Amino acid sequence: MSRASLLAGALALLLGGLAVAGAQAQPDAKRLLRGQVLDEDGKLVENAIVHLKNLTTREQLSVVTDKEGRYRFNDVDKKNDYEIFAEWREQKSRTRKVSQFDTRAVVTINLPLEPLKQPAAKEGQKEEKQD
Repeated sequence: MSRASLLAGALALLLGGLAVAGAQAQPDAKRLLRGQVLDEDGKLVENAIVHLKNLTTREQLSVVTDKEGRYRFNDVDKKNDYEIFAEWREQKSRTRKVSQFDTRAVVTINLPLEPLKQPAAKEGQKEEKQD
């Protein structure tokens, strides 16, 4: 074997190894975010609205849950942080965060709803009585 062919073979192995290492260092940059929305009694909620906000770009996406209360956001960028919450009628879930440091390809977050809190009456204010 000539010196040139040995060098070419070594270079091919080196480049092939770098390509594999690069593929491992750069895992798929997208993920699936899914879950279900539940009411106070733990029942699945159809037609709830789930909001996903990208904390870097401030872009917000919204989806509506299906018959089984399921939602999903496909192709969520792993390089950003997100906030997610659900709302339905007079109820809202607490806001949850999805971190860029969470490396899972599929993230499941169930969103239980809570009634919206009514603002408390200020001291000194009297409620109007109706006759």
